[in-house]
Amino acid sequence: MGFCFRRTEAPFNQAARQEGLDGVIGFYGLPERRGEDDVDPPVELAGEYRWKVLRLSAERISRFPAGAVGAFRAALDAAQVPNELVTYQGAPHSFFDKRYEEHRDAGGDAWRRILEFVDMNENA
Repeated sequence: MGFCFRRTEAPFNQAARQEGLDGVIGFYGLPERRGEDDVDPPVELAGEYRWKVLRLSAERISRFPAGAVGAFRAALDAAQVPNELVTYQGAPHSFFDKRYEEHRDAGGDAWRRILEFVDMNENA
């Protein structure tokens, strides 16, 4: 599980690189290529993913191009990678950690989804 480190490379790209996982969970992060020096955007590595994906994000992340999450979902689906990509309407970046009190409903739902994902995928 990870939070927005270098977009989504940690943890999402671990689904393509790490052995012995049951799934990956990540918050926020842009799944698309950011520039020429971006060598491994998640949307382009999705075909190599071997583990289930849970992505939890905020609607109010202004730097995301429209359709970025949809493109990631399409790439995961095309690769037959089980996934759940959730975007919390009205929630800002860091709604789960820094702003939990302000966004209790989104944070509570995200926590519930994390626990369910771990429970369903542990040693799957």
